[in-house]
Amino acid sequence: MANWSDIPQDIARKIATEHVESLEDFETLSEVSSKWRDATKGVNFCPSKNTQHPWLMLVDPPTSSYHRLYSLSKRMFRKFDLPQLEDDDHHRFFSSKGWLIAVSRRNRNITLFDPVSGKVIKPPIAMIFDITQRLAIWKPGEHKWTVIPTTNNWIFDVCFFKGELYAIDHLGKIIAFGVEVAKQPPGTVVDLIDQGVLLRQSTGQLYLVEAESTLLVIHRYVHLAGDDDEPDYPKIDEAHYRTTKFEIYELDVDNWKAKEVEGVGKRAIFVGLGSSTFSVDASLDKCGCKANCIYFTDDNIEAYCSSKLGGGSDMGVYRLDEKIIDRFYKGPSQFCFITPPIWVERPHY
Repeated sequence: MANWSDIPQDIARKIATEHVESLEDFETLSEVSSKWRDATKGVNFCPSKNTQHPWLMLVDPPTSSYHRLYSLSKRMFRKFDLPQLEDDDHHRFFSSKGWLIAVSRRNRNITLFDPVSGKVIKPPIAMIFDITQRLAIWKPGEHKWTVIPTTNNWIFDVCFFKGELYAIDHLGKIIAFGVEVAKQPPGTVVDLIDQGVLLRQSTGQLYLVEAESTLLVIHRYVHLAGDDDEPDYPKIDEAHYRTTKFEIYELDVDNWKAKEVEGVGKRAIFVGLGSSTFSVDASLDKCGCKANCIYFTDDNIEAYCSSKLGGGSDMGVYRLDEKIIDRFYKGPSQFCFITPPIWVERPHY
């Protein structure tokens, strides 16, 4: 058996940059020997095969200088240091495209940073904000956010798809915007309830996500304890709500017609409060997540604010083929009133 420490440094660097498929394995290589540490030093690791799957960011004390990520594929934890933030009060965290967004609760200062490299940036971004869930955008060179006029309804999710921005509100209406979002009124508005796709009276959440060059609408059904249709509702970790199922609809942006689909094939979809909705290729056995499944974190903020534990109870993976829910994490650091666990996507460099 070959001794890894005897491999020439140029070959070691080639292996590290061209054949390693996950950040966890890349970091493990750097610990083999000083030669491997030198080979990986200064390398901006970016998995080219889309094999770096999401981490779950857990709950750590608000005064902590670090946070922990949980790897679905390796079943291990990794710690990253927080950048120097402008405020010393508690922060609420969000994530998008591999970047973490820290928002101070006192002054609403926003800091965007890469949890892997620690780099702080200010990229173009669209954000849903305040209690009425309005939509705003920010562009480089601008000194303030621009609030986008939409309907009077709450915006649930946004998605950039084929160069356009799409938003969905809590009544099932999808609003389309052109590339110059802030300079023109919203374009086509599609009412999925009028199309007979969504139920008018249902409790839950709506998401937009791109999967295999298709724009999907995800409908998450949430059951609240005490509803008449289930008097013997079982408590889950003292929570009084739970996700019961998901439905998926494919939206044709050419004719604005939606149809229900049974699954997402080899993809896995990740949804939840505080992070962008996204999908990954889950066809590889070692990827750590299952194909044709929806991984979800707790996003019922109105419900968990009245819970004794806070948010974090309503997490699981919904298997679309069997229509059942499994748990994917039962460890510590799960519950929080400010930022329950969120998904941190593979970095988009």
